[in-house]
Amino acid sequence: MVKAHSKESRLTHCWRCGLEFNNRTAQNAIRCRICNLTFHRRCYLAETGINKDEAMSCVCCLSGILRMPHSLRVQQNSVATKFLRDGYCVISLATRAKEKKLLSETLEKYRANADHYFKSFMHAYEAKVELSTKVPTLEGGFSNFRERGSGRFEMISTEIGNEVLSILGNCNELSNILDLLLTSARRGMRVKKRLMSTGCFYSLPGSSKQSIHTDGPPLSSVVNLFPYAINVFIPLVPVDKNNGTEVFPGSHRIEWDSRSSLKKKTGNTKYSFWEGIVI
Repeated sequence: MVKAHSKESRLTHCWRCGLEFNNRTAQNAIRCRICNLTFHRRCYLAETGINKDEAMSCVCCLSGILRMPHSLRVQQNSVATKFLRDGYCVISLATRAKEKKLLSETLEKYRANADHYFKSFMHAYEAKVELSTKVPTLEGGFSNFRERGSGRFEMISTEIGNEVLSILGNCNELSNILDLLLTSARRGMRVKKRLMSTGCFYSLPGSSKQSIHTDGPPLSSVVNLFPYAINVFIPLVPVDKNNGTEVFPGSHRIEWDSRSSLKKKTGNTKYSFWEGIVI
């Protein structure tokens, strides 16, 4: 990266947040050496986890701009193109009868494990409450066990992570899709994939519903980029329109007008950017 100077060319706006530069912010603006786009210093690689002082390219270069022609590999994959169009896709983790039977048995085992994990976490928390009056609340006091709304809990542990990886590692189609979608449009700029987090969402009967939300801001508010992070959800219980996550197709795109689509909704749904994708 290099610091941009007004003498080189006139700065207009930041290509991440879309705000116009003024005399003060222009002095500290960063220009990408690859594509020549300019950013606020705080915006240059925000949300990517990449060190600003080491990277030589911006979020647009690393992700690729969605409106550009897709690579032939992406064009030939109907699931990948659907994902880029709608913001989500559904992939079967098994296709053959024997594989489906084994997968069902595995998921049933992991569901029983989830029950055990929840009881263990809750027992440990209740024990802390009995011994101290300064125990943090479940809403935000613990990194591995949190209540995400009434009756909805998030659990994080090494065991859960290993279970998730054991399923993902046996689905070649999913691996291929992730490779296609997380590969930069520019050659030589591929960033090694990283597993950011694994966990289990555990909902009790009668738990609160989620309101309409996004899991995080897009990498750019000016241009639509390829996904830089993808959520993979593996249901441990049968899922249908009554208990599954609702996603508004196309809501990950900047030009999507949410207001007209949401007026008819009750508010107990979800729409997402790339960070909240169902696969």
